[in-house]
Amino acid sequence: MSKTRPTRMSLLSDLDDADFETEATDALFPSEDEQRQLALDLLLDAWEEALQAGASADIVASAALYAAFSDMVDVLGEDNVADMAENLADRIRHGEFTLQRTHH
Repeated sequence: MSKTRPTRMSLLSDLDDADFETEATDALFPSEDEQRQLALDLLLDAWEEALQAGASADIVASAALYAAFSDMVDVLGEDNVADMAENLADRIRHGEFTLQRTHH
């Protein structure tokens, strides 16, 4: 069974024509920091659920990367995402994504 999920663009397309006042918009949408924290919390919950259901951590990680990159390409375009991805190797090597440091 194939499950189609809406893209960010399709979810936001109806909002483009809406005439919200700033106060109403601020009340409806959390700040970027709040959105990041909410998104991270929900993703970590889904990650844990997938692990508990029997998926291995490397499979969950691969699926999460696929979902992230495919959504980013949909929103930002292939060239912009490719440019961003070019810097990932250096960022990884410099420990930006390392949660527990090991000393060699």
